[in-house]
Amino acid sequence: MRGGAGTTRENWRTLQRLAALHLSTLRREHPDWDLETLQRHLNLPTTKLLAELAKEAGFEGSRALFSRQENKILRAMLQGILCPERIAMQARVSLEAVKKFLSENQFPYGSGTYGQVPWGGTAKEALDELPLSQPRRVSRKGQFSYKGRLYSLGASYAGSPCWIREAGERLLIHCPGRGTLTLRKR
Repeated sequence: MRGGAGTTRENWRTLQRLAALHLSTLRREHPDWDLETLQRHLNLPTTKLLAELAKEAGFEGSRALFSRQENKILRAMLQGILCPERIAMQARVSLEAVKKFLSENQFPYGSGTYGQVPWGGTAKEALDELPLSQPRRVSRKGQFSYKGRLYSLGASYAGSPCWIREAGERLLIHCPGRGTLTLRKR
């Protein structure tokens, strides 16, 4: 070794230790953060290394499905495919993963009889009884419509599939791979 320079492997291990130390500090400062929040605040991509380092620091992922699977499932749903078996086939995701995703996000597809929706007989009856999560696609202008109101997320979200969940006077908007945004309901 010349001038104190280590090997590539030693340098890599040193960087990993520094990253682990930084993530541990962030975990102590922000105990309520999950892996998605960490990625969003640090503007980091989803990688296996980051997931391993974050897990060692105590960060947990908020979902068992990976963002690619979520995107595939949401794309199939936005194309009008509602049956879990057909979603699994179209998205090339296991049926168990699709059912888990639908149940965790309270999509009621496949739980009603033909011609009826589980949360009401008609759109008028169901308007205030919609399921907790609603799939949407963000427009090219970065906007989406929800219950007759137009909301804007910004151009960086243009064309993204997302789902909306009501939480009191707030809307929680989850775009796979980007975490969850909170907007005030109008």
